[in-house]
Parts: sequence; structure tokens; C-alpha cells
Amino acid sequence: MKSEQKSKDLTEIQVNFISQLLEGVQIIDIMKDLKLNSNIVCGWLVKNSLFSSSLNSSIYLREQSVFIKSINLRSITLDKLKEKVSAGDIKAIELALANQELEPDFIIDRVSSKHLEKRIEQEILYRLDPRPKKIDWPGDNEAPF
Repeated sequence: MKSEQKSKDLTEIQVNFISQLLEGVQIIDIMKDLKLNSNIVCGWLVKNSLFSSSLNSSIYLREQSVFIKSINLRSITLDKLKEKVSAGDIKAIELALANQELEPDFIIDRVSSKHLEKRIEQEILYRLDPRPKKIDWPGDNEAPF
């Protein structure tokens, strides 16, 4: 869908909306504070490509920032843990042995346009015909027709 509204800059209200959202304020509270309704916000998302891309970029950058901070914190923590293990601290040794690497919740490859298109296509096909797609052939050496 083409953007009906072309804008060179975001409005002050749109910038405030994105800023407050990134600060963790609930959307309902943001809309009350800025005197917005859901139709206005949805209109921005659908009709204003600059707002949509700014919002998506901001969320992506925030997720990356949080992920990088967690990696840095993990590195510092592991260095401190290494010092304690070297000193023979039993609790530190137990903690080091229990340490596991967890995959981050947000992975950019899962939200790529190609991946989303494929998921949407699969969802549409499933909604049209939710029956299982497995075909039972008569036998290994028999023709399926």
C-alpha cells in the first residue's frame, strides 16, 4: 500500500510518542498523555511510512542496544567469576559450571521481509485449508495415482 501522506519530518507528537514508547511507557498512557486515539496511531502506522520506519528503526536500535549491553555485562561478570574461580571460591565454581549461553529473544533474521512474506503466505494457506497436508501413498513401490 502506498503512503497517502508524504512527510519530510515527524511531528512533535509523533517524536514524543516514539520516545515515550522506547522509555517503556504503556501505549494507553502515551495516548492519554498526548491526547491521541487508536485511530490516529493506526493511521500513522498505515499511512505515514516515515513514522512506521522511524518506529521500527527505533525499536530495532533499542533491542540491539540492550543486547550489546547484556553482552558487555556478561563479559564483565565472567571476568569477575574467573577471578573468584581462580581464588578457589566454591560457589563461584558451581555458578561457572551452571552457566549457559542463551539465545536472544530478538533475532533480526526472524523479522526479515522475505521471512515475514513466507510466514504470511503459510498462514493464509493454512487459514484457507487447515487440514493436515500429509499425503498417504498406497505403498513404497506403487504409483500414487
